[in-house]
Amino acid sequence: MRTLVQRISAASASAVAAAASIAAVSAPAQATAPEPPQPVMQPRPCEPGAFCIYDMPNAGDDGPSTVYVPGSPGSPYLGDFDNKASSAVNNSANAWCVYEGDGYNGRAMTIVPGESGNFTPTSEVRDNETSSLRPC
Repeated sequence: MRTLVQRISAASASAVAAAASIAAVSAPAQATAPEPPQPVMQPRPCEPGAFCIYDMPNAGDDGPSTVYVPGSPGSPYLGDFDNKASSAVNNSANAWCVYEGDGYNGRAMTIVPGESGNFTPTSEVRDNETSSLRPC
């Protein structure tokens, strides 16, 4: 004759086994979805003759840009774009000077015709520190 504890233990074990088999039958197989490919940053075109600054490194697609066309005097104040430039492309015939301060003040960096690149922590004007620019 089994004791009450043995009967409860046997009943519990049966219930656990039954629940496990139901779960195994009713649970859908979980497939692991492959990781989606990461987007590749493609430079936005900077029109021939223009000087362009971008909010993202490498003239990135997903950030805003500002384009200066031939004959543009530049900007002593960049307004909403102040301290946001991360890269530049110079497709103009003129060198452009970018400044860390408003009104063409502070450290300056010259970007010659045909040059493009990122503002970095070690460049003359650092990433997200451009406040004014003009043709040199």
